[in-house]
Amino acid sequence: MPSPIQGKSTFRILMLHGYAQSSDRFRVKARLLTEEISSHLLPHILPSYPDGLEFIFADAPFVLSADDGNSDTSALESRAWWLNLDDVNRYIGLQDTLVELSESLHGQPIHAAVGFSQGGALTAMIAGLCDASTNSTRKEMLRAQGIPVGTFLTNLPGQEPLKFVVCISGFRGTMKYYSGFYAPMLTTPSMHIIAALDTMVADVQSQDLISVFEKPQVVYHRGGHHIPRDRRLLGRVGEFVTLAYDQNQRSEEDQMQSTIVKTMVPSKKSRPVSPRTGKLIMRRRMTSICTFGTHAPRFR
Repeated sequence: MPSPIQGKSTFRILMLHGYAQSSDRFRVKARLLTEEISSHLLPHILPSYPDGLEFIFADAPFVLSADDGNSDTSALESRAWWLNLDDVNRYIGLQDTLVELSESLHGQPIHAAVGFSQGGALTAMIAGLCDASTNSTRKEMLRAQGIPVGTFLTNLPGQEPLKFVVCISGFRGTMKYYSGFYAPMLTTPSMHIIAALDTMVADVQSQDLISVFEKPQVVYHRGGHHIPRDRRLLGRVGEFVTLAYDQNQRSEEDQMQSTIVKTMVPSKKSRPVSPRTGKLIMRRRMTSICTFGTHAPRFR
């Protein structure tokens, strides 16, 4: 279990596999993707996260059998984050998954998430949960829908909104039961990768997920329901995560600078000003304005 100090100096990306997969399988299938993210992102994060990147490949809690429609006889386990795949009903086991997933992170917040298929759907939900750390409206909506948002955030003290998410063949959850994840719209920077020949997740399902993000980036690949291996496309993912991180850092620095300036400005109590004093003050102000005017910088 990492110490709090180690956790704070490492940029942690949660990796969520698809239905009937496992963390080991996803690690192999996503190798080129993680290499591309690392090569682009690592130089940018080191000043703030000197221990570098950590890809956290989590295992879904539900082990599938042949009765669940899983015909894979591989020795590797086949798992699921919840036990039904439609976008009409409640998801069996979702609440338990969210609690167990937060517990498995050992009290260390995450900074970003990447998911495939069912894991892509879960990635967007995680973005909503993390956004609830600073968004009271979303937090109340999730709580009202029976989502264990309080437990999730309690298990991850200091958790902040994610810096970015990447959803590959992802889809939106049942709006009737899980709209709190998506409304108000998510401001988390997002990239969505859609397969042109996907027979498992239809384009319209991915478009539904895209619609809940304020500024999504969308790329298509010509393959089917799998993680793309095209270096050019993966390079675009690397460029996206780097840009999202840099923009987030600039925003945080601007907010910090604004806070510092506010704390440095002394508060003054207003006092009544006599007419004569008022004229003197106006003369001083006019003098100051003229002085600044004579030394104004020239803009090219």
